Amino acid sequence: AKQAKELDAFLARLRSLQPTAADLMRVDDVKALALGQAASSGLLKALGTEQTAENAHRLLLDWGAWTERDNPWPSRHQIIPDPHHVDIDPAAAADPAGDAGR
Repeated sequence: AKQAKELDAFLARLRSLQPTAADLMRVDDVKALALGQAASSGLLKALGTEQTAENAHRLLLDWGAWTERDNPWPSRHQIIPDPHHVDIDPAAAADPAGDAGR
């Protein structure tokens, strides 16, 4: 009875998007689904949520378990990151501001 009560409280916190830090330690099967490492999640089933990788990802973001920087797409599609990749995103524009078209 105590375990059932604890499970109900855990699920209620997840549904209200107010999980505790301890709750977030219990969402591994949701992470596995989001990453494409599992086909289903018992936790999503218990929450009555459609078991898709996209739903798992959204909930992990909503719960604060992941941030916008956590990108499950490469893992879902078995894409191995290139360790020699140089990130050019922070690079400055080649033309100074206001110099376009001269």
